[in-house]
Amino acid sequence: MEFNRFRINIFARVFALIVSISAAAGFFYFKFYLQSGLFFPLIVYLIISLIRFVETTNRNLKKFLDSVRYSDFSVNFADNNLGSSFSELKDSFSSVISDFRKQRKETEEQHQYLQTVLKHIGVGFISYDKEGIVSLVNPAAQKLLGMNNLLKIRQLNTLNPEFERILEELKSDNKFLLGADTNKISLNATEFVIKGKRYKLVTLQNITGELERERMANELEIGRKIQMRLIPQDFLPIPGYQISGICNPAKEVGGDYYDYAIPGEGKLGLVIGDVSGKGVPASIYMTLAKGIFQSYAETSHSPKEVLSSMNNSLIKHLEKGVFITMIYGVLDYVNDTFTFCRAGHNPAIYYNSRTNEFSCLKPAGTALGFGSSDIFRNIITEETVSLQDGDFVLLYTDGLTEAKNKNGGFYGEEKLISLVKENISKSPSELILEIRNDLNNFEQDSEQYDDITLVVIKKIAR
Repeated sequence: MEFNRFRINIFARVFALIVSISAAAGFFYFKFYLQSGLFFPLIVYLIISLIRFVETTNRNLKKFLDSVRYSDFSVNFADNNLGSSFSELKDSFSSVISDFRKQRKETEEQHQYLQTVLKHIGVGFISYDKEGIVSLVNPAAQKLLGMNNLLKIRQLNTLNPEFERILEELKSDNKFLLGADTNKISLNATEFVIKGKRYKLVTLQNITGELERERMANELEIGRKIQMRLIPQDFLPIPGYQISGICNPAKEVGGDYYDYAIPGEGKLGLVIGDVSGKGVPASIYMTLAKGIFQSYAETSHSPKEVLSSMNNSLIKHLEKGVFITMIYGVLDYVNDTFTFCRAGHNPAIYYNSRTNEFSCLKPAGTALGFGSSDIFRNIITEETVSLQDGDFVLLYTDGLTEAKNKNGGFYGEEKLISLVKENISKSPSELILEIRNDLNNFEQDSEQYDDITLVVIKKIAR
């Protein structure tokens, strides 16, 4: 509609101009010179009006295109002299300019957001062109390099003579490790092109701490393997008995422990212990306890004497607040008896196949390192159980019964005994596997909180 008005406006001006010229020419032909001269100012006015009408449109269009070209969106097309036929065009110009203003504002906000992120991110960024002129460097990179005014990458040669060469040769998606043993910087490059100009963006990250953590993890893994070697994987074959055990630390290394000794002919000493705490300190005390146990267990048939002697030695080495709970028993596989002492440890679970009953055996005793030699010896007592075919004794640490699920519930002794009842005919190794599977189902995705250790002794027919 507006374009039709524009054509009518042009047509009217051209028609008026033609009529005026024709009239002037007619009067001039018939020698009415005065009348012909009167049309001359009108013809000039119509020509000027037509030219101004078209030029005004062109000027506004040029002004619009220039505003886009130079990103000058302060131009306003609301007020001009184009006439009513150009009101729609004015509105379109103004709408486009408004959209450009909005887009530029969003772009500026995104740029400001990016700048804020680069300022606060912990990874260093440096961007530079092929001449080595730095166009971007964030505070993290400045801090890492110790340079607040980095203009050219050549300046980095003051830190390392090879720095510039390394950055120039660093290709896209390649990594390089730079630095001494005490301070290592990981470099990662990405190349890109903007407006036909090639740039390289390099990230810099101090990975000294990461490498140190990796080193410690490797050392802890070595420690875990060493600790697992200190724990017997298999027990000596004993006629008439099946014995199996497992130790699963909550961390790479732990304070749980089980072991065996040979205190005399026809006898096998079995021990399970739990050092207070977890991780490396607990594993160190566990290793200490193992050495002390081996030195006493092979020279005495009495569990009470062995634990009392261990307590005397450990008191001298354990820090305040550190203690060790333990059960040590001697299996007499000739006379089919199991004599044991409990130094503050969880009860031993005993199954009597004759009565088909379970009982928790907990003779008196206190943890190693809790009291003096006299106090410890006066409290701890020995207990002996006779074993017949089908009987078994289960020893465990509190990491099993105190394991938690996502709701904070404990696994508990009742659940353990209930599971054992369901698998009473299985071998010790099979029973331990059932317990582990049931515990995994109970914990689901919960993190293991404490070390878990199990030892099962079962009497079978000879």
